[in-house]
Amino acid sequence: MTTKLVSHILATGILTIALVSLTSCEEQKIYHAYAHSEQTAWDKGDAFLFMVPAMKSEGTYLLEADLRITREYPYTGLTLIIDQTVIHPYTSLLPHPAPIHHADTLSCRLAESDGNTLGKGINFLQYEFPVRHMELKKGDSLVIGIRHYMKQETLPGVSDIGISIKSL
Repeated sequence: MTTKLVSHILATGILTIALVSLTSCEEQKIYHAYAHSEQTAWDKGDAFLFMVPAMKSEGTYLLEADLRITREYPYTGLTLIIDQTVIHPYTSLLPHPAPIHHADTLSCRLAESDGNTLGKGINFLQYEFPVRHMELKKGDSLVIGIRHYMKQETLPGVSDIGISIKSL
């Protein structure tokens, strides 16, 4: 082999390894869903529920809360309570592993104090907020509930609430 050919093979190998390592570090969205608010205002007693199917592989996942609001939303922030229940698959092991419960309070900043919005969009403003990293096993499923924790009982201008789960 010539030196030029060996150099070319090494350069190609290094480039391939670099590309593989870059793509393996990217987050991969494995679940994404929105629930539409059917009412003109989101009532404090109403929770949006999401049933996440079983994980296909074990790993670390990022749970995010997604939000779409209209210009009718009157505040610069929103506080959410995000309840998560991890349900382990049934196995022949006794005793059956109990579900794991987590609750996170998330303070979402939607606009600057001068009113400039931080969301993306024109008619609807869209936001993504990281909630938590989760270690999940293959077969684990989730039930996630999202409700608001604001002093006002009903919130106008909340169009959709969603979640996304990304593998890390």
